[in-house]
Amino acid sequence: MNDEQRSPGESIDEPGASSSSWRGRRAARGAPDTAGRARPYRPAAVVARRAIASAAAWAALGALWAGALAHAASRLFAPVELLLPPAIGAVVGGSLALVIRRLRLSRPRPAIAIASAAAVLALALQLVLDFRTLRAEREARFDRGRAVREAAGVATRQELAEYRAAWMEGWTLWRYTRARIGFDDTGAFTGTPPVLGRRGALVMSAFELLLAIAIAAAWAGRAAGEPACAACGAWRERRALGSAAHGVAREVVARLRGGDAAGAAALVRPPDTHEAVMFWLLSCPAGHDGDGGVLRVSEVFWTRRRRLALQRIADLEVDGAAVEPLAAELRAAEEAEE
Repeated sequence: MNDEQRSPGESIDEPGASSSSWRGRRAARGAPDTAGRARPYRPAAVVARRAIASAAAWAALGALWAGALAHAASRLFAPVELLLPPAIGAVVGGSLALVIRRLRLSRPRPAIAIASAAAVLALALQLVLDFRTLRAEREARFDRGRAVREAAGVATRQELAEYRAAWMEGWTLWRYTRARIGFDDTGAFTGTPPVLGRRGALVMSAFELLLAIAIAAAWAGRAAGEPACAACGAWRERRALGSAAHGVAREVVARLRGGDAAGAAALVRPPDTHEAVMFWLLSCPAGHDGDGGVLRVSEVFWTRRRRLALQRIADLEVDGAAVEPLAAELRAAEEAEE
């Protein structure tokens, strides 16, 4: 594992101690000392291939359920057709996010790739089920008419069977898929030609596909992007440090990244409105981060609709030297507010 990816909150050995510590190995290689300096969090925990395979299997199962439910919903409630792609993305991404937490899959890239593939699988399954249902309905409608014609003596059973085979020959999954996507604008498969024309139908199909992928990938990627311990892979536990007056979040982050922990702490003032800057420290439950971990800086602000919203500004890997001055000022600000 690359030492640059290890959490800076790991224990620091005294001179002459074992080189197993993060700081000791960096010093042995001649790397600059980064005590008190923060850097953006980067996933560094080792993820087993079994966890990735298990997540992929679960995502495939979730995609099958999502596709089947979307097909059933489209048959029962025709007006919800436009809502199905985002619903599929939410179901796939949400179910995968739950498994990501249990499997400790703390790498966003494989999580995003799995979620994207699962969203495509769910949409493909819905299309296949729609095709099978429509083809069965078309065959049943022809068979009812064939029974009437055969009883009336209009045609023989053999002639009607040959006509039925020729009538259904063009009803293939490939041609139905082309019609659903928009390449076939005759309306032979969908009942009516595309309202927006061929080009508009293609654009809408691409938009629906990308929307489902984006929602699923965003949900799964956000879950996998939560800070995990580089040593043991456990999810770091969050502890509130306090809040400060609004408007200093980015400056605090800049000073921490520059190694000026005291300067960052000097910016902290007690919050005087509902808008504020929130600070959390996420650390390994097994103690591998020591006094450090990942410092999460977020802002609480009013939206245009006059609702309070929380926006994450940064996740910074920090050690105890960077956290302690800021934590002391936050405690002082909280006491002053009381």
